[in-house]
Amino acid sequence: MLIPVWNGGKIGSYEDQAQAMIEAAKKGDLAVQQYLTFNVYQAYEAVHAARSYIKVAKQAKNTADSYVKTTKNLVEQGVVVRSELLSAKVNQSAAEVALLKAQGQEQIALDTLKMLMSVDSSTEVDVANRVDLELPVENVDEILAMALDTNYELDAKRKEAVSTSYSVDAAKADYYPSFNVMLRQDWNDESLALNNGSYTVAGVVSWKITDFGVTAGSVDMASASAAQKKAAVKSQENKLRLDVLTTWRKLQIASKQVGSSILAVQQASEAQGLIMKRYKNGVSTITEVLAGETQLDKAQADLVSARYDVNVLKAKLLLLTGRMDIQRI
Repeated sequence: MLIPVWNGGKIGSYEDQAQAMIEAAKKGDLAVQQYLTFNVYQAYEAVHAARSYIKVAKQAKNTADSYVKTTKNLVEQGVVVRSELLSAKVNQSAAEVALLKAQGQEQIALDTLKMLMSVDSSTEVDVANRVDLELPVENVDEILAMALDTNYELDAKRKEAVSTSYSVDAAKADYYPSFNVMLRQDWNDESLALNNGSYTVAGVVSWKITDFGVTAGSVDMASASAAQKKAAVKSQENKLRLDVLTTWRKLQIASKQVGSSILAVQQASEAQGLIMKRYKNGVSTITEVLAGETQLDKAQADLVSARYDVNVLKAKLLLLTGRMDIQRI
């Protein structure tokens, strides 16, 4: 039996390396959990966005049906020509197709959410009310500092880099002498009996004079691996920094888009009301009515899209700062 006492710190380096790898694995596990949470939330938001699109499409279809009815009456009264009625019916068909597409998008969003939740596609899922996320701070510099400090994926890479530095120490241990305690038991007998035993207890000191560059090569390989891991950490930091800044800029644009779209919906709705009054009096044409309705539908769709973008971008910032977990949202 050989009991190690001191081997240039090799055993301690191996233990430190193993501990760093365990911590890296834990951080990586948390990063995966948060990424899954983000994907679930994104799919959850997609369901609500699809349902908002359905609401807009249904409103557009009801309006298109109303145009057909109104135009038919105006044609019978001789106020407008029959081509106006045909244009209204074309618009009605387009509105029906848009509604079908919106309903299809809802089903796709629900299927995606069920898949992420490991729920069978035939199972009914009751999607709760929309959850608007809040950021911990409203300053990009503070968010960036949080991301660099608490991002789990970055932490995992940092722990991996630390583990490789311990592997360098383990390789360098072969340069130093080693001291071990040897315990030996012998039995000397002409038969298979355990008779005439003897034992030896000794301290063994050994030190390599030269191994013709084997240790130096091991140290160089470990150092190269450590340098590579450190470079990977730096690259991940730069990528994280860019992701935070890019997401923050997009969030600012999306937030302004929400305010702009709300105003656009109000103005387009008011304008459409005026156009309809003119149309019923025979002053306006169906082309103007349909153009106004298209503008209103677009403004409503843009509002739905902007609200979806705001929440998803906030969720991504929470993910990048290591805060995308159930307890915090």
